[in-house]
Amino acid sequence: MEFYTCQIEWSKGKTSYIWVYWTWASHIGEALNKMLNCAKLNGVAKPIAARIDPYDFENLPETAITEDEGDTYFDDEKISFPTEPSYNLPYGVIHSFLDGEYEIDEIKPGYQIDEDDNGLIEVEAVVNETDLLKIYLELVAVLPEIEVFWIKIHDDWEDVGAEEIYVNEEINSRQKIQSFITRHKQDTLLNGHVTITTYSDEGSTNLNISDHKIIVAMTYDKGLSNKICEVFERRGLEKKDKLISVVYGFHHWHYRHPEGLDRQSLIKKLKERGFDFWQPDDYSSV
Repeated sequence: MEFYTCQIEWSKGKTSYIWVYWTWASHIGEALNKMLNCAKLNGVAKPIAARIDPYDFENLPETAITEDEGDTYFDDEKISFPTEPSYNLPYGVIHSFLDGEYEIDEIKPGYQIDEDDNGLIEVEAVVNETDLLKIYLELVAVLPEIEVFWIKIHDDWEDVGAEEIYVNEEINSRQKIQSFITRHKQDTLLNGHVTITTYSDEGSTNLNISDHKIIVAMTYDKGLSNKICEVFERRGLEKKDKLISVVYGFHHWHYRHPEGLDRQSLIKKLKERGFDFWQPDDYSSV
């Protein structure tokens, strides 16, 4: 068990609030769930977890209040400030309290295009959490055909130190991809330790929802990259010269859903669903 602190935020009209919480938990997803539930019990209708970090219990303020025999604590005071439009990170990734290169309010929805010397075009997009899966499936529909679908499990999860990729060639249509992600949402879309990828031979195209819960498309096909950008434009996303996202210049954490599977249990489940372990030498990039 580890002790955590979290900055909870919410808004009421023109006024927004910050309230600091603490709790014991086995991982960040569990900690967030406990502190958000505590905030709801304290009358916060729609709390948002803005920042989290491990915390030394010995430094817990004497003014911290607990109503569950020391499992969860909250500050005796709240901070108020004027409400302004803000972007909230999708479930699975959260800011640290540590300051980074940019201010948090510099993150805004939009997309950016880059092309390397080999002609690989990369399109990254920051989108709102409610739009993430919808836009991704719209992009999947742009692909002329789908060869394979895979889940990349990142090396930071449970400090394993190695990435693992599990592929399934039977999940090869928008409908099958939507069905799989929807049925296993806690372990895919809401898991900040995994990247979801749809691959097409056309332009050696990888279409990803990354572990940072941004959309990343990589292709050698200029026409396909244009179609991808058209989807973003229809969705009202602004093309940016420099896209600021949580990936670069921010201290942050990745986490899984408290009811989601741990790493080994997810691997077992993927194998049971027809996924095979794969070393990346068959497809152009991952």
